[in-house]
Amino acid sequence: MNKIEFQLIQIEGFTYTKCNSVYNSLNKPLEESLLHDMLKEHGLFDKRLIELYLWKNGNQKAGSSTPYFCSWGHFFSLNHATDIFNSKEYKSVFKEKSFFPIIGHGGDFLLLNLQRNKKAVYAFSPSLLINTPISFCDSLGLLLEGIGYCFEHGIYRTDSENNFDSDSEREDSFFRSKSPTAQYWNISFC
Repeated sequence: MNKIEFQLIQIEGFTYTKCNSVYNSLNKPLEESLLHDMLKEHGLFDKRLIELYLWKNGNQKAGSSTPYFCSWGHFFSLNHATDIFNSKEYKSVFKEKSFFPIIGHGGDFLLLNLQRNKKAVYAFSPSLLINTPISFCDSLGLLLEGIGYCFEHGIYRTDSENNFDSDSEREDSFFRSKSPTAQYWNISFC
């Protein structure tokens, strides 16, 4: 079992015991053959995407109030993520530069860099005036470790109406300590 698989199992356990509404919002994983066909159709060949979508296919449910997966928003289903990736609005930002959106809300995204030998997760946030992707953390495994940590320690939580809440100071402290050289943690608003 590699780090990504381990972290995904941790997140599943922590959401089940500490934040059940997030656990219940997770979609079933894609069947492996369907996943490979979908990735091939969009020219996406990245082991991290395979691991992620064989675990769960996002946490968005149409027509319901779905809690966020983390403070950056929902974990996108592969269909939704590829729609964003291929959209005219984001093509120049994402597709041409090999960034793939995995988590987001309202135009702000966490992105995987799909270029060979690039492991970092990037942030794109027009609401924070980040109009070009910048590094957020050193790897998908580290992002998932942080999400698991936040659920385990009550940094991420939902209320009785499934509204997501987070302690941004504690969350930021974790990610800053794990990826101190990431561009996101070295801009003035952080």
